[in-house]
Amino acid sequence: MNIIRFQDTKVTKWSGGETHEFLILPLNANFKSGEYDLRISLATVNLETTIFTSLPEAHRILTVLEGNLKLVHENQHTVYLRPLEQDRFEGEWITKSYGKVKDFNVIWKSGDATVDIKTLKKGTILKGNTYLSLLFVVDGTLNCKGIEAYSSDSIQLMELDEIVVKNECKIIHVQYSK
Repeated sequence: MNIIRFQDTKVTKWSGGETHEFLILPLNANFKSGEYDLRISLATVNLETTIFTSLPEAHRILTVLEGNLKLVHENQHTVYLRPLEQDRFEGEWITKSYGKVKDFNVIWKSGDATVDIKTLKKGTILKGNTYLSLLFVVDGTLNCKGIEAYSSDSIQLMELDEIVVKNECKIIHVQYSK
């Protein structure tokens, strides 16, 4: 089990805002070069209109945390997202976004990923039952085994890790399998 504090994330600037990288696999991989299997991050979009970077061979799930977002995937579909709504799409699609938001991103090349929004009740037991699970705290405090993760922090669970939730909180649960 590993806690990832928001203030300890790797921050990169881009033309429309900034990105906080919680996790990249393999560890120390280079996202810009495309040499990665999985990347989990939080981005702020400060421009009303942006065009997404093309990510060949990648799959994406984007979840809006704050604000409203319209995504237009050229020749695919258009979606309107409010907080805690998500869209799954391919990285090579030509995608244009409308709206200033904060969003949570899961991008992967091999294997598969799921991203679920959950409210955890006191006493809930979560187990690391895939190659990797990451719990991102949206609201509240995730308190387990003496570890407290606050809003915008994450807890990484590996196979056989287990946590027991001590108080209610809202999370985004990412599960990744190779």
